Amino acid sequence: MSQHASPLPPSPLPPSPKAASPLPKRLLVLNLAALSPWELQEAEGCPNLSALAARGSLSPLRAPAPALTCTSHATMVTGALPHEHGVVGNGWLDRVYGRVMSWQRSDQVVGGEKIWEALKAQQPEASCVSLFWRFCTHARCDLT
Repeated sequence: MSQHASPLPPSPLPPSPKAASPLPKRLLVLNLAALSPWELQEAEGCPNLSALAARGSLSPLRAPAPALTCTSHATMVTGALPHEHGVVGNGWLDRVYGRVMSWQRSDQVVGGEKIWEALKAQQPEASCVSLFWRFCTHARCDLT
């Protein structure tokens, strides 16, 4: 996965020391729209999610431009910018059929290596599940 410098200011949270390890034995990626990392730090906010993050690592997403759902999901699962993974909006013109395609779910519309593909390349015995993500249909996971 590619890493890119962002013109955005740094995250309010310091990077987790555990995030530097090569590949975890277990990987859980949660996308909780509108839930900010600082809300997890509040004792009464989300105690179970706070405990889960404390046992692993937490990394807020720096929103890509444009900051849209489909674009952000593709950036989260590839680590690539929109001009690299190709998802630049929630809909786009299908020139073959001459129609606007909106909110597509196929993994095949996202260019670049996804996190589950990177894991499988390094640990072929690993199991991967992709549920409820925008681009989970046709993903090369054990369960979608």
